[in-house]
This record gives sequence, structure tokens and C-alpha cells, in this order.
Amino acid sequence: MTRTKRIRSIIALAILASISFPPGAAATDFAKAKFYPVGTNPFVIVTGDFNGDGKLDMAVANIDSSDVSILLGNGDGTFQAAKNIAIAGGVGPIVTGDFNGDHKLDLAVGSDANATVLLGNGDGTFRSPIQVNVDASSLLAADFNQDGKMDLLTPAGVLLGNGDGTFQPPHGQGIDYAFEVADFNGDSKPDVLSRNGVFLGNGDGTFQPPRPLPTLCNFPDSCGFFDFAPAADFNGDGKLDLAVTVAGKCLFCDKPTFSVEILFGKGDGTFQSPVDLGIADQYVTAGDFNGDGKMDLACPRQASTREVAWFTSSLARATARFLLNLQSTPKPAPISFSLRT
Repeated sequence: MTRTKRIRSIIALAILASISFPPGAAATDFAKAKFYPVGTNPFVIVTGDFNGDGKLDMAVANIDSSDVSILLGNGDGTFQAAKNIAIAGGVGPIVTGDFNGDHKLDLAVGSDANATVLLGNGDGTFRSPIQVNVDASSLLAADFNQDGKMDLLTPAGVLLGNGDGTFQPPHGQGIDYAFEVADFNGDSKPDVLSRNGVFLGNGDGTFQPPRPLPTLCNFPDSCGFFDFAPAADFNGDGKLDLAVTVAGKCLFCDKPTFSVEILFGKGDGTFQSPVDLGIADQYVTAGDFNGDGKMDLACPRQASTREVAWFTSSLARATARFLLNLQSTPKPAPISFSLRT
């Protein structure tokens, strides 16, 4: 469910009118949002160049209409009208990759019932769906056995790719609630981050037992990992770190408490104890938002406040504190600014 909520956050950010940075920060404004009809209850968005024109396109998985909407980009921030592809058995997570080795971008869509592969024609259209009957309620794509062919990771196991858009039966250990593929221990083999910890890859399509994440709060039975940003090196030590949001003691209450925390990587697939940024937000994402070469964090605030908190991470390694590029503070503090409408 985390990805659903992240996408809702991203959409919420996208429809806001504009953002003004404080003096000294990179001047960036967002134009008024444009809306594009897609299927019912859009769940996940992925981007890629599906027609080979060098312009970014979008694919949207729509839960209630059980289809995927393809929106070809015009290269100016606008998109053509969506073309929908029906998916039998439902949709959930969606990933991109070249599954048949023709250098054209393909899609794979997961659901509780199956994994559906849509091989791209290179012109923004796709061939008839290829379905594999397997639990693909979580889905990641990578070359897990390092044979040069893209594979799929599902809760049932790794579907090793044959290089022609088809896959072998589930292989090895499946991973549920898998969020991201990255190299967390620096051995050039794909590892997997999941809600249950980090699974280090052996490079043959199998994984080591999970290395658990640090305890994220004082109430481990009633709180935990809620959302995460893409793994990044926030402190410049060459090791991947994590930025996560943690649901507090009242996880299942109407108004749970949340915090944004950083887990600094040790370079072996484990992490240091979390550093609480002192920010109460549910969602977080990462990127170099001000173009200074340092990874930043962005957290959308609750809609009622109409604010976005941006953290710029000019991290001081000696103190392991976040120092804002604009000011140094004894405790991490966001740059907050209201959105003009």
C-alpha cells in the first residue's frame, strides 16, 4: 500500500500551482497543473521512452478499470491523450525493462493472480499481453542472475528471463513487499529492499536471509516502516542510505503519528540507528532539487496546510546532522514555503 500512497502524494504535488524557493535557493516554479484522463483509480505511474523519440512518456496502472494507460510525451511537459490496454486479472505494481532484448522498452504489470508482460513495439504501442500465473502483488525487474537477461522478482520467487519476453517458473526465494533493487553492499550484485529488511543478492537469482532494518521506534509491535525514498548516498560516503517515514504508536488509528528518519548505510547491507529529522510527514522522496549535486528530500505536507517541506542535505559527516545549505541548525529543520494558487 505504500506505493499507492506515494503516488497519491506525487499526484498531489503535481496538481499544485507553483512553488517559490527562498532567497539563495535555486529559483524554480511549477506551472499550473494539466490533467489527463486515464483509467479508474490510477495506482502506479512509471516513465520511459516508449516510442523512441527521446521524449519521456508515462504508463499508469489503473486498479478499478484493470488497464494500463499509455500517455506519449510531447517533450514540452504535455502528453497526448491516453491509450488504454486492458489487463486480465487485475493490475497493481508496474515496472519497465527490455524483456526480449530488442532495445525497445517493455512493461510488466503485477497482480495477486499473475504477472503480465507487454512487449513494446518501439512506437508507443504494445503486443498482446503475455501472462504468467503467479502471485505478483509486488514486482521488481532486474538481471538477478547476471546473465544479461531481465528477470522479474515476485513473492513466489524470481522469474528468470529467457531473453525473448518469456520467463522460467519461479526460482529460489520469493520476496513479499519488495520495494527497490539496489546494490547495498557494493558487490555489484542486485539486492532487494523490502519491508522485512535487505536481501543481499548472490548473483544467481537467489538471496541471502534478510538483514533486518534497525528498530524504527519504541513501540515495535504497533508501529513501523510506512514509506521510503529511493536509496541514495545522503552523506557522501559512497554507501547507500535510506530515508523512511515511520508510523508511530497509533499506526492503525484515525490519526497516527509519523516521523521522517534517515538510516545511514554501513556498506554491508545493514544500517546505523535511525536519525529522526524531527519532521512529522507521511511520505518522502529524494532528488537533487536545487542542482547542487547533493541529494535532497521532499515531503508533502497534509493538504490542509498547502505546504511542501523541502530538506536540503548538505550533510556534515562529523556530526551526522543535516545542515541546510542556507543555514546551519542544531537540529534538522525544513525549508517550508506556501504554495501560490
